[in-house]
Amino acid sequence: MSSYQCVKTLSVPAGEDLNDRRYHALTINASGQFEMADAAGEVVHGVLWEDPGTIDAGRAVTIMDVAAGGIGLVVAGAAIVAGQLLVASATDGRVAGVANVGALAADQVAFGVALEAAGAAGDIIRFKAGHIAGPHSA
Repeated sequence: MSSYQCVKTLSVPAGEDLNDRRYHALTINASGQFEMADAAGEVVHGVLWEDPGTIDAGRAVTIMDVAAGGIGLVVAGAAIVAGQLLVASATDGRVAGVANVGALAADQVAFGVALEAAGAAGDIIRFKAGHIAGPHSA
């Protein structure tokens, strides 16, 4: 596992307790705060960058901005094949792999591409960040 490369970071407010969630995928809630992406189909806006110990709701945290590109690390929710697109899963900030753009659900957005395989849930893998939109519904 290597480190981040060419990454833009942001300091943003946490929308929930993010203790022990380093490298987990984050989305933005209705209050503009970042919380774990925990539903399939949610748009991932960042990955928790820091591991500061206690992160309570409302505290500023540092995230990797996935829209800005770069190479980062993320926690898999299941086995992932290198080259698959990465999307939010239903497992608290862990991600799933999708074979290609055609396999994305309507209006789903991938946030990157796996650069290495994950053998099981909980594996930390490198990914290339960047939003990739799936087919749009009417």
